[in-house]
Amino acid sequence: MIGRLFTYTEAQKLLPRRTADANKGDAGKVLIVAGSPGMAGAAILAAKGAYRAGAGLVKVAAPPEVIEALQVAVPEATTLTLTKMEINGNSLGCEETVTSDRILAEAKGFHSMVIGPGLGKAPTTKAMVEELIEKTEIPLVLDADALNLISENTDILHKSKAQMILTPHPAEMGRLIKKSTAEINSDREKTAQAFAKKYGVSLVLKGAGTVVAGPSGEVSINTTGNCGMATAGSGDVLAGIAGALAAIMPTENAARLAVYIHGLAGDMGIKEEGIFGLMATDIAAFTGKALRSICD
Repeated sequence: MIGRLFTYTEAQKLLPRRTADANKGDAGKVLIVAGSPGMAGAAILAAKGAYRAGAGLVKVAAPPEVIEALQVAVPEATTLTLTKMEINGNSLGCEETVTSDRILAEAKGFHSMVIGPGLGKAPTTKAMVEELIEKTEIPLVLDADALNLISENTDILHKSKAQMILTPHPAEMGRLIKKSTAEINSDREKTAQAFAKKYGVSLVLKGAGTVVAGPSGEVSINTTGNCGMATAGSGDVLAGIAGALAAIMPTENAARLAVYIHGLAGDMGIKEEGIFGLMATDIAAFTGKALRSICD
């Protein structure tokens, strides 16, 4: 084993304390680019994860169908409506074409950006994601469809000016490095370490004993979490948590702490709902309680 265990003691050391006079800007402002028709839940869960992890302000950039659902589910979130998306090559018929320009302009007022949950895989979306990676300067969290969209062009990561956290599950990791899921799982620590060093990113390889590797080559193995978290939307919550923490601390620390908090929230959740009943919304709901337990 080349990694070290990431434990409660280390989580306590990394978690910053909020001052009594802090405002929402001090708490971190997170921009989330997520969601597509039929996948509004991914954006909602990412926004909830970010807020429960302490973000002072969360704005979600998404198409109108997602924004409508989001404003009901997460009224605290502000929004940036993307007016035209392409799904499987078919325009939704809106008048204005989405480019990355509006998102990049918006990002100047934020401390971190999350890209990918439920975003879809349309060609126009791929171009947008690549441009955001290349031109964004605030810390980035790349998750889900953002990872799938760059899997044929991972060299785009070398062009980025931003500190980055990537959060693949084994199948997504396999697509990124052109290996099978079985090959990924056969040597998870070395796989994560090699990718993190090659591209200068923090790599979160999800699964039992989630592995986090930093650009320095340091590898840690998470000690929280359970099989009840193998449920749709769990990763979206993690992406939001990582985005909130990346807004207030170095991305390598944010990645390790986010994974620990996410797993701890899942551990708290199964005490209430059980392994079979746990849902991603429960993980988001327990995120604040997980943070409180670390602060105590």
